[in-house]
Amino acid sequence: MRGSHDASDNLRTAGLSCSMGPYFDSLPPDALAAILGLVSGQDVAALSCTCRGLRAAGEDGEVWRVLLQRAFPASRLSASRLADWKHAFLLEANDIVGDLHCCHTKASYQEAVLGLPVRFTVNPRTGVVDYIEADMDLLSLEAVQAGVTKTTANDAFDALLPLYIDADHFQRALPAYPALLRKLAPEQVGRGGKAPPPQAWLEVLPKMMNTTLVLLCDKGLGLSERALHTYCSLHRLLLALIEHYDLFEAAHQRLDAFLSRPANRVKSACPSLGVLVPLLSVSSKHTWPTAARAIVGESFDRHILWMCQKNPGLAETLAKNPKAGGVDEELLTKGFEGASVSLRLLAFHVVFLRQVARPPGTTLDQVMDSYDALYGRPGAALQRRFKASIRQILEMPNWGAFFATCGLPVVNKAEMTAWLRTSWANSLRKGYHKKDTDFSRVQARGVSKILLKGQQYSAPKNIKRIQVTAHWNYSRATGGYIKWLDTSCLLFNPGQRFTEAVDWEHTISAATQHRGAITHSGMMDNQDDCSGSQIFDIDLSRLGPQIHEMFIAGSAWTDMLIDIRQPFLSIVDPDTKMALCEYHLEDQSRADLRHHKSVILCRVARGAAPGQWQVTAVGMLSQGMALRGRYQPMVDSIAAWTAAQRC
Repeated sequence: MRGSHDASDNLRTAGLSCSMGPYFDSLPPDALAAILGLVSGQDVAALSCTCRGLRAAGEDGEVWRVLLQRAFPASRLSASRLADWKHAFLLEANDIVGDLHCCHTKASYQEAVLGLPVRFTVNPRTGVVDYIEADMDLLSLEAVQAGVTKTTANDAFDALLPLYIDADHFQRALPAYPALLRKLAPEQVGRGGKAPPPQAWLEVLPKMMNTTLVLLCDKGLGLSERALHTYCSLHRLLLALIEHYDLFEAAHQRLDAFLSRPANRVKSACPSLGVLVPLLSVSSKHTWPTAARAIVGESFDRHILWMCQKNPGLAETLAKNPKAGGVDEELLTKGFEGASVSLRLLAFHVVFLRQVARPPGTTLDQVMDSYDALYGRPGAALQRRFKASIRQILEMPNWGAFFATCGLPVVNKAEMTAWLRTSWANSLRKGYHKKDTDFSRVQARGVSKILLKGQQYSAPKNIKRIQVTAHWNYSRATGGYIKWLDTSCLLFNPGQRFTEAVDWEHTISAATQHRGAITHSGMMDNQDDCSGSQIFDIDLSRLGPQIHEMFIAGSAWTDMLIDIRQPFLSIVDPDTKMALCEYHLEDQSRADLRHHKSVILCRVARGAAPGQWQVTAVGMLSQGMALRGRYQPMVDSIAAWTAAQRC
């Protein structure tokens, strides 16, 4: 019997001196294999950890063939070699092969090139892609080429990112990568449309990995399994592209530059730590323990702005001399609260490094082999460990828990107080804030999706509140007085009938059903830098079904829109301080602005599902103004825009 022969060979290799106990030692290999075939795969794995003899017996292919047939009788998997039955069992136990097909055509990874649909936005001011989000459903390149433009959730996407599933699949996917890189790194496109250099993948894929963790940080445990799948797929592809294009040295150089000189750690040299940290997962030279101090230190320097944005009163105690000593409990508590979102995000990166990408003592080749055994997917045991770690991170109560979660020496309270005060001085020196910074006016942080005209953003389901801020600049040379962009929130019922406006003259929604649910900040300006802003606080949970949609509009107070420079909207979740989306009005000609008084900036409307809200960038020029409620021209423009959307 082939299985018996393998088992006896394994036992001889293990050596006669490795006893399996008085009962197992007396069993012939056939009998031992038969016994192991009667227990579960988990039990065989546990027994294999007890001694070298049982470990050898646990590798017997005949044992795993029997276990596969008993545990998964409907399995279509087979093995060309006896030694491959264990691999087949692992694929079934982790439900891997059944997922490796196109969600549209149902073609398998052997029949088609599979990848992740991605959405991205290009910053209209810089021309750089600043937001890339990968969907978590597999779609085939052939389906996209045939005209598929939406995911199974009916979400539009911008491109398809082919994945590394195995070596053959990667070879079939390779021709698609240069054209994709033109879309994802447009600022690096060469003359004549030449594709960006392969080094651009060292920014693009880490940016996607970081966005995946931002979404996990926002949505919590409910997204942990799918987020881990996506993150692992992106990491395996990053390793494959780095190996194919020989980019290991380029990755090392980026890490070397950051770690070798403090001057290379500032925002101007390293705009995003979330894009840098994933490079540790592909480096054989640098590890988290050796890089942690520099990364955490720079992270704390950048956190000062957000600590004070949430608690402006911390500025006074942070400005004290770090050498003064002592413990400031309020600083430690409120400082952690203000930085908690960024701290959790960094902790997610570290947990992935330690559990998946670079477990202690493993080489990059071993990491790739581990991925390839399950076609780039995480196993069930890893998913359980990762979910437990995510729960721990989401419940992180203080600085000590952060250091422990990241595998770093815990800093005592006096040292932490001094560290934060040193970070204040560093932040000031690096220009992250100024001595006269008004922290109450600092924008919320996060990955904000920048919308282009006509694009849509779906807010997190069941979001309770949003804060909509209109920003603009103006030129003092055009009269020497403040140029106001009066913002208004126009409310409409399900029948598209205009019911009410909230603006600088009527700062609180007045209708009985939602009185006080929407408030307007009133006039806010900074004459020193010729800028202004106005804020709407909108409690979505208090808006009943009689309010179906809202339009945010801006109107020039005294002149035409030509006098308003660089207007844009930013929308944040005030409860989490996470940025959601932005819309910049930058696609209008000066001639049009010279002849229009107002602009419909965006629509905030209920989605198809309960608790769902969607933001659409409108960017439609109009007439009318907030002063004395002259809204009819805007209402007419909104009606025309709505009718056009139905065509």
